[in-house]
Amino acid sequence: MFWYYLSSHTLSTEGPTETEATTVISSEGPTETEATTATSSEGPTETEATTVTSSEGPTEPKATTVTSTEGPSETEATIVTSNY
Repeated sequence: MFWYYLSSHTLSTEGPTETEATTVISSEGPTETEATTATSSEGPTETEATTVTSSEGPTEPKATTVTSTEGPSETEATIVTSNY
């Protein structure tokens, strides 16, 4: 009867060992989620390149403003001619 008690107690120890193996499988889930986060960070990188292209637009109007300054210079020369 004492020998039967030892055998039953040894078999019950194998139960929690299987539970530990199940815990390792559940930790693989969040590892896949981390890879998905790295893919989403590539999106805003393309948007930054688009912002640089839009800054070239206002540079052209500044060159047009310099051309309009030549207009009043000719008018000053006309005023000197009317004094004679």
